[in-house]
Amino acid sequence: MGRLDDTLPHPDLLFRTVFTPDFRAVVEQAVAAAADGQTLLTLTTPVNGIDPLAVLEIVGKSAAFRFYWEHPDQQFAISAGEALIRIGTQNIDRYRTIGSKIAHWKSKTFSHGSIPHSLNGPHVLGGFAFHDQPQTHHWRTFGNAGFVIPEWMVVRDGQLTLLTLAALVRSTDTADRVEGLFRSRFTELMRLLETMPDGQAETDTGGAAFSDDEAAWDDGRDAFRRNVILATERIRNGDFQKVVIAREVRIGLRRPLRITHMLHHLRTHDPTCRIFLYQLHRNAAFMGASPERLASFERAMVLTEGLAGTSPRGRTAIEDAHLEKTLLQSAKDLNEHRLVVDAIADRLGQYTESVRYPAHPAIRKYRNVQHLFTPVSAEVPEDTSPLVILDALHPTPAVGGHPAPAALRHLQELEQYDRGWFASPLGWLNLNGRGEFCVAIRSGLIEPGRVRLFAGCGIVNGSDPDTEWTETQLKLLPMRAALRHG
Repeated sequence: MGRLDDTLPHPDLLFRTVFTPDFRAVVEQAVAAAADGQTLLTLTTPVNGIDPLAVLEIVGKSAAFRFYWEHPDQQFAISAGEALIRIGTQNIDRYRTIGSKIAHWKSKTFSHGSIPHSLNGPHVLGGFAFHDQPQTHHWRTFGNAGFVIPEWMVVRDGQLTLLTLAALVRSTDTADRVEGLFRSRFTELMRLLETMPDGQAETDTGGAAFSDDEAAWDDGRDAFRRNVILATERIRNGDFQKVVIAREVRIGLRRPLRITHMLHHLRTHDPTCRIFLYQLHRNAAFMGASPERLASFERAMVLTEGLAGTSPRGRTAIEDAHLEKTLLQSAKDLNEHRLVVDAIADRLGQYTESVRYPAHPAIRKYRNVQHLFTPVSAEVPEDTSPLVILDALHPTPAVGGHPAPAALRHLQELEQYDRGWFASPLGWLNLNGRGEFCVAIRSGLIEPGRVRLFAGCGIVNGSDPDTEWTETQLKLLPMRAALRHG
């Protein structure tokens, strides 16, 4: 992944542009305020162009907490390591609880940026479980909701790359000590990046990580077919209009996975997706390549989308065009898609009358599948918390069902496994009104000796069990391919 674009200047020269009197003034403010309880101090500065994933591979290699987010098509990426502040809950009222804890730290934060930018300052990185009950078993450490403010973070936004360092300031700290800590950490990080080795930072460990046996990917087919048949019967009985049934595929591992190699494969082969990693510690990592944005936030503007109705990609341009036309004319898929878009519009309509979206869906194409797609935008009052919007939107009918209460009750009975954070809101927020969350689908949970992969499909009146099974197999392909590169 290479070296820095340019040789970094000597740290003393960097200090003159980074460690200015303005930063010293912010340090003194943070130290003074710490007399009433610890404060959070952050420093953000531009750095020479460097791939955030390469930073994660070198600097974050030994970090207990690691986070990665990239939307390659948008030239936007975040990498972060080491948990400075953990914000979590097992409460059912999780969005309000997390929002209250974030607001507390916002009131205790002192930030300095070398240049004015909406990505300056601390970011909270994380997400929520799919269901609102306390998490158990292999999802226990993730909690009902969990966010982290990291010690270091690198953000690439187009041609701009920003480094943010963060530290807690306590009542016993002095301004000299705090500034010295930032200087030391900044120097260490710059030296690591300057001497980044050519080639792979995580070397091959010998042999494939898993046995890519077709039997593992076909496991559970009969049970899945029975669930689809049962779901369609309940739909015909009027219990609900749609339910999303997901599969869990368990794959044994022969050796630890090289997660950054998997991320690199996903971003290279699925650049239209949002690539994500939320690694709480060395024994629990949740990652994937989601095609679906739940919500983006830019102060008062909310952008979301309906993504439902699926078809395979064609082997040729003519076949692909034919499959696209068939999808656009499919009554079953159009009905499924309309349920999603109408639900999104109704939920946003609780907070604004300015919900806008086109009358007819378009097509969004991915490597293995194509979906019906409708962009949705809304302008909400500026004091509306992004977490309130996430609470309203999740789960959309694209990953839960419709009507939601009835569909979700049946979903847990039909699946008979713990979704955990699969199909949940996952992403990032900062204190300047920016943020983005995806729906964490096409994903997997990596544990010692095992990985759990997830894929689901929407069941409506007219769904065929074999067709739905094939759809889940297609949706598993990106993570299956990434595993081969791990």
